[in-house]
Amino acid sequence: MFFRPIMVALTIPILSYLAVPALGEPGPAVIDLQSLSDEFATYASPDMARFAINKAIPSGTGLDKAQALLKQAGAYCRDDRKTGRPECGALIPVIGGDGSIQPVRWNFDFIAKSGHIVTIDVNLS
Repeated sequence: MFFRPIMVALTIPILSYLAVPALGEPGPAVIDLQSLSDEFATYASPDMARFAINKAIPSGTGLDKAQALLKQAGAYCRDDRKTGRPECGALIPVIGGDGSIQPVRWNFDFIAKSGHIVTIDVNLS
């Protein structure tokens, strides 16, 4: 059983970005934009953030529900004035390597069909 603790140790960091309800309780994961922003600021790779967002808001989720989940995580959402499409974003402060506070800007672009999510394009800067 030497490998079991290692496997658990490697799995916990990946799953810690999503707060999942207890077993047997239905409900979506809660998105932790602060932890994902810290990860992005440390490694400058948006892959974990994209994966976590699309896992928490899977294909088939209604647009209203997707927006509600992002708002619960601290994002703002509104309809684009030109296109009428919903758009969401967030500005999350993180502490940089030099101790200064740096903002991580999130933009969520919903790819939807018939009012349901196909995928969410996540851009960070």
